[in-house]
Amino acid sequence: EILEREDLLDHAARWEVAQLLVFRPDLVHVAEIASDASPSSAILGQDPSLATGREGEEVVAEALQRWSEFFSIDPAAQRENTLAFLKRRLKSYESYRDRYYQGSWEQALESWWRERKVG
Repeated sequence: EILEREDLLDHAARWEVAQLLVFRPDLVHVAEIASDASPSSAILGQDPSLATGREGEEVVAEALQRWSEFFSIDPAAQRENTLAFLKRRLKSYESYRDRYYQGSWEQALESWWRERKVG
């Protein structure tokens, strides 16, 4: 989220695995991951076997840099930046809300997930 890069948002896929390789490589067993993400798998995004610790380090470093810049400014600017960041992130979710939300966030998530796993 802090990087505001939609291409990095996934679940149990390349970018989550890359970051996990930085902090807990002992939990990553790429050889055991099925290469075809079936609709019943939890993988949502690029093939997790593509993940490398190096790209995980790069993403983490970029995020830490953004956090560092964010918190190194005066409190008034932090408040302004926080509000601007939240507005941008909420705006980025408008199309999701409009398309999937029909009274239940659980239902919205299930519909979104099903569309990506089947489509």
